[in-house]
Amino acid sequence: ESKAEDVADRDATGLLTESLAGEAIAVKCPHPNPPPQAGEGVKMQAGDGVVRIAMHDPCHLEHGQKIVDAPRRLLALLPGLEMAELGENYCCGSAGVYNLFQPAMARRLLRRKIDAIVATEPDAVLSSNAGCTLWLRQGLDERGLKIPVLHLAEILAGQLSQ
Repeated sequence: ESKAEDVADRDATGLLTESLAGEAIAVKCPHPNPPPQAGEGVKMQAGDGVVRIAMHDPCHLEHGQKIVDAPRRLLALLPGLEMAELGENYCCGSAGVYNLFQPAMARRLLRRKIDAIVATEPDAVLSSNAGCTLWLRQGLDERGLKIPVLHLAEILAGQLSQ
């Protein structure tokens, strides 16, 4: 039995992603923590009733998988959310472990990305990559900014219960 078959046979969280074109892709994720369910995500509310989300496109998603529009189309279906584009998209500096091997360049990229985020005056940042999320959180924390960095699943799950 191959390693892949061994992993597939274990208990796994099933994640079904349905594109707006109607295609479905089932992905098994051998992960001990299931994705958030409706009502378990982050409740997004702003004083004026509109939550502004700064859109960070992780490199692997945009360049590797060519996924840019789908998250935006999903968020556009949710009332009270406004998407703030960061302008030209570029790496945040995390790039897997790039920030560990090239810390000076990674820091320059992070500063540039945080500047772009701050300029949008967001209530939260969307990042669907764990490395980006941690790196962006660190950059925001280092500037004393209390802007949450959230995964798309967290935002969707929180909004679906409202």
